[in-house]
Amino acid sequence: MNFQVLKLMRLTNKLTYLFAGFLSASFLFIAPADAASFDHSIWNQFLKKYVNAAGEVNYKEVQAQPQLLNQYVEALRAAGAGQGPVDWPLNAWPREERLAFWLNAYHAGVVLKVIENYPLKSLNDVSGAWSLPILKVGAASFSLNDIRAQQLIASFRDEKIHLALACSAKSCPPFPAEAFTGPRVEGQLFMITNQRVQDTRFVGVDINKKRVFLSRLFYWYGDDFILDFGALQGASVKFTPPDMAVLSFIRHYIHDAEAIDFLDGLQFKIKYLPFDWTLADWNGQE
Repeated sequence: MNFQVLKLMRLTNKLTYLFAGFLSASFLFIAPADAASFDHSIWNQFLKKYVNAAGEVNYKEVQAQPQLLNQYVEALRAAGAGQGPVDWPLNAWPREERLAFWLNAYHAGVVLKVIENYPLKSLNDVSGAWSLPILKVGAASFSLNDIRAQQLIASFRDEKIHLALACSAKSCPPFPAEAFTGPRVEGQLFMITNQRVQDTRFVGVDINKKRVFLSRLFYWYGDDFILDFGALQGASVKFTPPDMAVLSFIRHYIHDAEAIDFLDGLQFKIKYLPFDWTLADWNGQE
């Protein structure tokens, strides 16, 4: 089995998923008008004010002036005003609105966790940083791991999410320059993914050394790429199924024709890059 077969498998999986999404969307048209969208303008103001071009956050200033963050967090909480996840009003929203909501909620949760413990060198120095609840939506509380694994990956089954979530470490994806919004979220994820795959901090193809260098994010979350991008099976294949799915994903987005031919040959080794957990902190100066 080769990448051509994987492309066919990926197309089949995508068509199946899109068809299922079309069926689901047909029921969303009956949602009440007030459930159609969520206003992320406060979060957009926050990003424009406290995030620099490198995707770093000015945590010192946020801690000193948390008004925008607090306003947005309160709006997120109010969106789940039902008694629990089963009767949340946001359950009636279109898929894209829910996706944008949880992407922004994750990033707001990261900022909350940092300023709760600031100053610090790394979120990994904080006990339970990823597993303890940090954000409320209605009466339900969520950790950062809950939002990534359950509200995003399990709900939307889109591997691009992993390249969009900023965990505020130097080796993580940078904070986005603007808020995700329902009408634009699919395009935003596509553009972010294109940027990451062309960025050697996340993907590097060295034809001369016969190496493919990958962010450790692809190692940690490789299983999530199998749904859309297939996996090779059999003793003759030297890569694991998650590795093959990640390679197929990269091939799909990479722009360089020579790199694509190189990936097709499968005559290389994968090297997962060291991960720098140092806080992506901005001191307010360019």
